[in-house]
Amino acid sequence: MKRFTMTVLFCLTVGAFACSEPIRSDAKWSIHTQTTAEDWAAVTAGENVALGSAATLRPAPDYAPTHDDGDAVQLVDGKLSTRPDSNLFQDKASVGWAYQSCARIVIDLGKSQSIGRVVARFQTSINNNDVTPKNLNLALSNDGDYFSPVRSLAEKVHDQDNPALTFAPLPPSRAGVHAFVLEAGYQARYVRLDVVTKQHFICDEIAVIAAAGQVQALPPAPEGTREYFDNLFDRRDQYQKLIAPGNLIAGKELQYAPQPNYGLTTDGKDTRDLTDGRFGERTDERIWFEKGAVCWQHSPLVTLFADLESVQPVKEVVVRLLGGGEQGSLRFPDEIRVLLSNDGKDYYLVSDRHRRGLDDLSPKAWDLPEENLAWVHNFRLPVGHKARYVALQIEYQKQFICSDELAVVKGTDNLPVFTPSEEKRVVIVTRGVAFSSLHPQHPICANMPLRTKLSLLDARPGKENGTACKVLVDFPDTVRFVTEGFTPETVVHEGRSFNRYSIPCNRGKVEEFMLQSLLPPGKTDTMYLYGDSGNGPENERKVTYQSIEIPQARQPKRLHISLAWSNIEFLYDQWPNYLEAMEHLGFNCVACFPRYWKEADVAKNQSILQAAREAGFQIIVNESPAGALSSDRQQEETKSVINGKPGEHVCPSYRGQCYQREHESFGQHAAWCRPDYLFYDIEAFWSGSQEAPRCDRCKERYAAGNFKDWDDFRAAMGIAMHKDMKGAIEKALADAGIKQKVIYGSYRTQPITPLNDGLFQWRTLYPDLLQIAMPSLYVAGNQIAVANNISQNRALMQTNDIVPWLSPGTYGEYEPVRTRDMILESFANGARGITYYYYRNFDPLHFKYHAEAVDIVTPIEDLFVDGKPAEGLKCDNDKVKLCGMTLAGEFAVLVSNYSNLPPETKVKVTVPVTTASPVWDLHSRKQIATVKPGQSFEVTLGNIAAHLFYVGNKFAGRIP
Repeated sequence: MKRFTMTVLFCLTVGAFACSEPIRSDAKWSIHTQTTAEDWAAVTAGENVALGSAATLRPAPDYAPTHDDGDAVQLVDGKLSTRPDSNLFQDKASVGWAYQSCARIVIDLGKSQSIGRVVARFQTSINNNDVTPKNLNLALSNDGDYFSPVRSLAEKVHDQDNPALTFAPLPPSRAGVHAFVLEAGYQARYVRLDVVTKQHFICDEIAVIAAAGQVQALPPAPEGTREYFDNLFDRRDQYQKLIAPGNLIAGKELQYAPQPNYGLTTDGKDTRDLTDGRFGERTDERIWFEKGAVCWQHSPLVTLFADLESVQPVKEVVVRLLGGGEQGSLRFPDEIRVLLSNDGKDYYLVSDRHRRGLDDLSPKAWDLPEENLAWVHNFRLPVGHKARYVALQIEYQKQFICSDELAVVKGTDNLPVFTPSEEKRVVIVTRGVAFSSLHPQHPICANMPLRTKLSLLDARPGKENGTACKVLVDFPDTVRFVTEGFTPETVVHEGRSFNRYSIPCNRGKVEEFMLQSLLPPGKTDTMYLYGDSGNGPENERKVTYQSIEIPQARQPKRLHISLAWSNIEFLYDQWPNYLEAMEHLGFNCVACFPRYWKEADVAKNQSILQAAREAGFQIIVNESPAGALSSDRQQEETKSVINGKPGEHVCPSYRGQCYQREHESFGQHAAWCRPDYLFYDIEAFWSGSQEAPRCDRCKERYAAGNFKDWDDFRAAMGIAMHKDMKGAIEKALADAGIKQKVIYGSYRTQPITPLNDGLFQWRTLYPDLLQIAMPSLYVAGNQIAVANNISQNRALMQTNDIVPWLSPGTYGEYEPVRTRDMILESFANGARGITYYYYRNFDPLHFKYHAEAVDIVTPIEDLFVDGKPAEGLKCDNDKVKLCGMTLAGEFAVLVSNYSNLPPETKVKVTVPVTTASPVWDLHSRKQIATVKPGQSFEVTLGNIAAHLFYVGNKFAGRIP
């Protein structure tokens, strides 16, 4: 009865043609066995508007038994193979491809047509070998340029695959032929069929059947540009469109450092292979097998040089690079940079992009799928200058870099001539290791010892890359090297003595050391940096350092200010006067990682925490729940159970002994530390949560519960975990006789994320199990990204219980002043605290602007803790961003200029006060105006991107 019902429904859906029993079907597609011409006639009943049309085939058909000069017309000539044995693969009336991973067929109908369905006849087995297409994608177009996706059909892989989009594998046969029917229902001129093959693909006819009734118009092309396309033909077409203004290096010779060295691609043509305008020939895009590609192995950094022979306007650089992760190292690079030069000697950074990290919101980051399938992406890097010399740097620590084309795209004649900026100068490194400052003038603090931060470029090849090395730093007598245990040697530069310190660097991390300037703030001096990869000093950098001062910040009493991803256990001994320094910088919490403690360390670390409490700090404990302790995480019992066998990922419904031990450890740590805050860093469950519908344990628990869907189940598992963790912690505290209120937060668990890590739903966890939302905002200084996230989360809440994770450089360095801007945007949009990942990303300038921001907000902290987002703020310049908080008729107003308006720009700001109120500039600590209801106050934007004002009386006494 079920089978009869499904067949009738199908006939009603596609009622434009006589129904022949399909062997596979759903509402919008069907597959029919083909043994006679009558079978084909049954599925193509109606007017075939493709007859005699033009067809474009990519790549060119190459299967010898079917190939002939008629391939381009044979798919739409209305003629089927006449072989009685169904061996289309031996008939010249067919069209075939061999050892190609995909093919594209585009049919121009000559004019717009009402398209009801598209029917294609494929060989599906050859001598019992399955050659059924893996995937079919039907798209239609009005102009032959933008194609709108209409239907997608793929061979089923998992039982849970959507039946509307997948078909069960076809039965094996000696020589199977099947017709695939794809419903359309649109008005269009061009029909495109993309086929993912099983190496061989044979087709003898495609029909486009006119619709019997009304059809829809195609949706318009989406606005904007796409980063990437799923189909290699789209990617190649995209490249051609990108370079359409002209490729300034077409046919020119390139220079490389180091030289290409991968045996399968290297030949005498490498210097022009990337500018010859030819893509790789393989449709599987395994270009590392092609002589037309250029590849480097065991080279973590390569530089490509192009001489344009005269000054030319450069719009952008486009490079095609291999990625996809088909093999371990065959992934996209870590970072790409464009450099320009006026003389071919000194190069300067003008553009860069990088691989996106977790929660990285940088606009320069890319998101590209790497799912064990090779593909080539068109990377675009904007330039916008006139120049003669162009260099492209590609950095990838897994040390395999491969490309088949590079273009320097011609720009308009009105582009500005490139003017070098010394702070953007790049010394090109081709060997060894090099260390450099991240700033034009390296900051060293005069009024307190602080860590310093250097960048490492490791150009060592092969297994040497990433191994231990040293940084050699030559300091003048105006710098005090604070960290103990280092003995300098005396060296001389230009007749002046310097102290050389040799500092280990392991796994890319320089051993921690502290510096203090002996110069007055604002003064400068010279220092020198060298790398040492085992053969003495190399890659010298002469660096100007600047002495800076960080005024003491007022420490908040109610706002949460912490550097949570740091450990007091280490810093208390390494950072002189650590607690005084943290207070000076405005922090009011310190953090620890008791999961790394040994029993012998507990008493000492507890005494450090007690010293912090007595100094007025609150305590944070960091935990990283993952279903098991690190020592247990490879235990098979913790994994999902797939078809009776352990999978690879932790199971969200596992509750066994390893799970219990982990939670007991959380309780032990809480009893040791008596935390005021406990922050969970949960990043282990995403994969397991997604495979829950295939996990035997999860399916059993799902069946036993009253869940409306799998997301409901996942959220329930997350709730259970948080209850178990909190229960274990509270029990341990009670058993130890400790009465302690703990505030819980969890990384990335926030209102705007439906299920963080696939399991954790804010609205079901707050406020009983979590008391603060903790967005992850590793945004490389993007102030607007911070503002948008906080405001969106706050709009879904009734309180300001938001403490975002910020970062001073985790996913890209930025101007340190933006640290101040990000903090101000956090508070002015509804947060009541901030924390950071992580200590080693800080340098003195980040600390300086952090301290400034904390000092600015502290006098009016009650507005941020108890207030609500202000409404009715207005500015007479729509390029200026306004936001703020209000409480009892008083306002914190943030005026932000992220549109590069000139510093002298004056704007008028209106605040909905109900009584005459003073306006305070919290940066200068001065009253600048008094406003009455309906009036505005004037602000000169100046050089401060985010400027905070207080409008009110209550907190005025705290400001000066």
